[in-house]
Amino acid sequence: MKLDPKLLTNSSLDEMFYNIRSDEAVRGLYNHIFYILRLHPDVHKILRKVEANDATDYSQNEISLAASTLFHENIHWWQYVGSTSGLIMSLNLPAQVMTSLSSFKEYLKLTGKKKPIITYSENNINPSNMYSDEFKAVSEIVNNFHDFDYFKRRVKKPSSIKDVCNERYFTSIGNIFHIAYSASLGLLESTFDPKCSFIPNANEWFESFRQLEEDKVDGFHDESVPLLPPLGAIDLYEGQACFNQMLFLHIRSDRTLDFNEFVNAGMLHGVYNSAFEGFLKVLGEERPASVESPLVALYLLLIDIAINPGEGFPFNIVNYESFVDDTCPGTRFIFLCRVVKDCYPEFKTLITKYSPEEYYFISNALCDALNLYSPGEYLSKFVDWCENENSLKKLLKENESFSYDERNHLVRLIFGRFLSFQLDKIKNPEFFCWPGAYLEGERRTSNTDRLYKKHQAIFKENINMDIGPSTLPDIESEVLEDTAGHFYSALTVYELCRQWALSKGDFNYNLPWISKEHSKKDADAWIKNNFINVFGVSPDDFEIINPKADL
Repeated sequence: MKLDPKLLTNSSLDEMFYNIRSDEAVRGLYNHIFYILRLHPDVHKILRKVEANDATDYSQNEISLAASTLFHENIHWWQYVGSTSGLIMSLNLPAQVMTSLSSFKEYLKLTGKKKPIITYSENNINPSNMYSDEFKAVSEIVNNFHDFDYFKRRVKKPSSIKDVCNERYFTSIGNIFHIAYSASLGLLESTFDPKCSFIPNANEWFESFRQLEEDKVDGFHDESVPLLPPLGAIDLYEGQACFNQMLFLHIRSDRTLDFNEFVNAGMLHGVYNSAFEGFLKVLGEERPASVESPLVALYLLLIDIAINPGEGFPFNIVNYESFVDDTCPGTRFIFLCRVVKDCYPEFKTLITKYSPEEYYFISNALCDALNLYSPGEYLSKFVDWCENENSLKKLLKENESFSYDERNHLVRLIFGRFLSFQLDKIKNPEFFCWPGAYLEGERRTSNTDRLYKKHQAIFKENINMDIGPSTLPDIESEVLEDTAGHFYSALTVYELCRQWALSKGDFNYNLPWISKEHSKKDADAWIKNNFINVFGVSPDDFEIINPKADL
């Protein structure tokens, strides 16, 4: 097998809205804001032919590379809907809106149909009105949207937070972590646990975080200088996807492809390799000869632990002062690397079987050394919830039928997929940590094929560049389409609320998931009607506010 760089270029994780055009080099991307997996048209054609058992026009090389692209992007779906760090970010937009929903309605009542809210605030707020009901609503909306945006920046790419530390809406790193976790947990509580009987009650955190700010604890007050890890979630997410993709191709090629070929094909650069370089630097190791090295297996295990903090969710916070470090994937990863170097150097050569025993033995030892919740602990917590909480038992039944209660439909679907992932992961941790070693070769079984298909990305772009639900076993197409309709109806409202709060100019109805099978007129009417159903007014009727000239 030969590697063609033109068939391997994936987009690094960002928030791109557009389709991948046929003349672009990018072969695939996953957009976590809109929960969409996209593929290049050429990749679509190959995979469609393979599915129809009619791929004679393509070489095994082209088929393998197309399959590896889909695999790479599907791992990103796992990261955002299967890891605890990813879940918090996946709930980002709905949490932003739902946390401020009453304030949006209050603004509409007191201020009227005016957009964007941030410009109205900057044009009109002053010391005499800043504590009025109107501007309390305005401040909550604007501050919430900024806090979530700052949180995502700090988690995904820590260095980017330097650009916003002096903005008027930025307070402290500790505050943005507190707000993001509190809002996401509040969304889950309102949907599944209104009495806070099992999900940590984030309302009880306020006083502890306020005390840290009052005591001027570094990182928790507005004069703090942020100490930033060298790596972020984007480095870990891309590293996990890329190295599993390489492992998959290595085994599929009868182990003829290895690091040199992957380097020459341009797979190891930037965020795809940054976490691995950091890992090798801390451990004082050179790059191994093979991607199937125990050192690479350890690297992937450290990423798995790093992106799945248990502090704050599903467990309550014990040490508030260390909450940021305990939940920041980049910081956790560096700490884990240091523990291996200082305490467990033998782990560098220990993983040879990609076994559940190796997974749990090493993860338990490393987490115990850092006083972190281990994968076994947080997974067991989710299993306990699913076995004992009636609201989650109901959710899992909805998840099996892919038909969800309409109340907080989007949240139900995302959390249902998340819990299903955890229930399978506790039994098969090795598959979810090292999937590249289990989808080809001697470790591939009917069970690994089943798990991969079961946990495929739910919403994908098809060959016509339309977004639709994946085909799921034993689920009728009508159910799939109905659930997708409810899901994206909610998402259109969340997106228009984001525009209402922050975006200049008129509302943009040209949203990236709208089907080309419908006219723009029909699609626009559907989007507007979703908004009207929530707020009772049409987005077409809003007055657009411009900044004052002297600002």
